[in-house]
Amino acid sequence: MSSDKNLLRQKMLNLRTSLGSEELSQKSLCIFRKLSSMDIYDKSKIIMCYMDIKNEVKTHDFINESLKIGKRIAIPSISQDINRQKFIIPCEIYNIDKEVEKRTFGILEPKDCYKRILNPKDIDMVIVPGVAFDLKKNRLDYGAGYYDRFLKNIKENCYKVGVGFEFQIVDEICTDDNDIKLDMIITEKRVIE
Repeated sequence: MSSDKNLLRQKMLNLRTSLGSEELSQKSLCIFRKLSSMDIYDKSKIIMCYMDIKNEVKTHDFINESLKIGKRIAIPSISQDINRQKFIIPCEIYNIDKEVEKRTFGILEPKDCYKRILNPKDIDMVIVPGVAFDLKKNRLDYGAGYYDRFLKNIKENCYKVGVGFEFQIVDEICTDDNDIKLDMIITEKRVIE
C-alpha cells in the first residue's frame, strides 16, 4: 500500500510542477472564488489556511482578502514534542506580508514575535492542502501526517475543506485509521461534497 501511495504522490507532484505560473494563479483564483461564495465561508469566523509551496493551490490572495473582510485567519506553525514528533500549532496572523518567514521545509510560518496561538477547538474551517484527493473525500499528503494529527484535535463541526486542481482527483486513495476524511474538496472545475 505505501508503494502505491508513493507512486501516486510522485505522479501528482510531477504534474503539479508542470503548471505554469499564469495557469497556477488562474486556477487558484477560481478555486477560492468558489469557496468565498459559499455559506460555510460566510459563517466561518476563524479560518485556518495552509501556506502554499511547490505549486500547491496558491493561498496568499485568499488570506489577504479574508483578512480585509474581517475574518480571523490562522496559519500553521510547526513544533515538536519531547519525542521529536512534529505537529501543527495554529497561529493567528493579522498581516501576511509582514508577520511570516520561511521555516520548516521552506514553508512560510509566523515569526516568533507574531506567534498568537489559537485553540484548535475555536477554528470554524480548516483549508487543507493535498497531493491527491479522491471522490470519497480522502486525501494523500506528503507523508508526514501533520494535518491528520492536527485534524483530530479540532471541534466536531469544524469544516474541513481540501483544495486542489482537477488533475489531483483520483477514483480512490488507500487509507488507514490515521487518515482523516474531508467534508468537501474544491477544484477549479467542481465541488465534491
